[in-house]
Amino acid sequence: MLRTHRISTLASVSALTVASVAAADPCPANLVCVAGQTCESMTTVSGGREAIFNGGPWAYADYDWGAASCRTITALPFWSPTAMTGNVEANEDFVVTGIPPGTPVTIHARIRVVATAHSPGGTPAANHATGWLEHATAGHVEAVASSESVGPQVNIDQVLALDFANLAGETFHLTMGARSDALNGNSRATVTLTFADLPPGATVASCHSSAPTPTTPVTWGSIKSQYR
Repeated sequence: MLRTHRISTLASVSALTVASVAAADPCPANLVCVAGQTCESMTTVSGGREAIFNGGPWAYADYDWGAASCRTITALPFWSPTAMTGNVEANEDFVVTGIPPGTPVTIHARIRVVATAHSPGGTPAANHATGWLEHATAGHVEAVASSESVGPQVNIDQVLALDFANLAGETFHLTMGARSDALNGNSRATVTLTFADLPPGATVASCHSSAPTPTTPVTWGSIKSQYR
């Protein structure tokens, strides 16, 4: 028996600041997929899906642009011809505000990927968890936790970076995602996005959320490097 749940949070685009993406423009869609079912496209601030089966198989995937994060969790405690999967692709438009429009800036996008994969018993086993970040010109970065034989849980906690040039007031698009799959085990991945070393006074606004995206404080070393 299978039970599925849809989880979403609505927010008014008109609540965004004037400096963020115009309320008349729709925010990018986010894709949430679980257990091989039809993927669901969502434009809400946060959303997720869950699939629960008798006997322990479970898949969960969600995103939350209010916290700039996404995650997946999967469990399949026995062998099956098909792995249990969860996948989320979270898309967002951002803009740098707080400094004069047209000011050249370097965007330092960072994701922290915390992931686990565990094959506690039974073969064959195939348990993987991945987190990634992508930009059209800066490329793609990802980190993976993988366990394909019986043994201790595999854990990763990594920070990955994408850096690219942009202008204050100019929209840029990022995609972050998480995927996990489980066969004779379990796996999970959590991805959190931040921006580092913004110029003094600058913030990053997003389309889905009226709250500024989290930033890492600028360092004295990075300030000095701008004047070398």
